[in-house]
Amino acid sequence: SSTGVKNLVIAHNRFGAGHGMSIGSEFTGGVSDVKVYDLSIDGQNMGTSGGSSNGIRIKSDYSRGSLVNNVTYSDICVRNLSNPILLTPNYSTSTGSYIPQYTNIKIQNFHGLSGGSNTPKVTLDGYDAAHLNSITLDNVVIDGISASNVTASYTDVTLGPGNVNFTPSGTSVTVTNSIAGTSTPNPCTNKWTTF
Repeated sequence: SSTGVKNLVIAHNRFGAGHGMSIGSEFTGGVSDVKVYDLSIDGQNMGTSGGSSNGIRIKSDYSRGSLVNNVTYSDICVRNLSNPILLTPNYSTSTGSYIPQYTNIKIQNFHGLSGGSNTPKVTLDGYDAAHLNSITLDNVVIDGISASNVTASYTDVTLGPGNVNFTPSGTSVTVTNSIAGTSTPNPCTNKWTTF
């Protein structure tokens, strides 16, 4: 749709594993001013494999993208997901002139718990140097994340003030470290629902 979406609040949700809390893939009219809070996504005992095991996800491609601006995710708990955080402008190989760009994205008090068979990966990819993404990670802790499973490109990243236990790097990635002291990972108390 060419009509934009703005001013949404998405609160108090419990998801099983799947496509994740997704924006996209089609948003030629843009998406702005979205708040997501008190969310859990549980991949435990869900029998998921890599592609259907996502957490926070913004996805599009050059045939159907636009600007996603000012989206805040806070108090988020995920466990046993392959892609706890996945931002991509390369959701498909479709071509066009609708370039996806994700700006002023904030993820706060996010905890990815390990356990289960899925290895966590973080992807923060932008389109090109003329369309940089911008994201703030504040108290984002993903248990068991390894540097080799963090990929990023064309993104300005701010870390902090809460601790972040990985540092994105890649082509045209800048990192501003504003971590101030220590923080406690989200305890994820009462976040899990048995389906």
